[in-house]
Amino acid sequence: MNGSEFVFDTNVFLYLQSGREDLINIFNESSVFISVITELALLSFKGLDSGNSGAPSASAHISR
Repeated sequence: MNGSEFVFDTNVFLYLQSGREDLINIFNESSVFISVITELALLSFKGLDSGNSGAPSASAHISR
């Protein structure tokens, strides 16, 4: 496998959603994993979706 593997917590996804473009490259070049707890935390945020800020959705890059 090429690239790196990361386990991200909730804050990384919130930063990505707010438009932190420096994080986008990490998602495109790496395997990203999240815990069940992080997934549940993200589901609890109302309005947190790809249409919220114009930032890309991370869900396509997440390995479960």
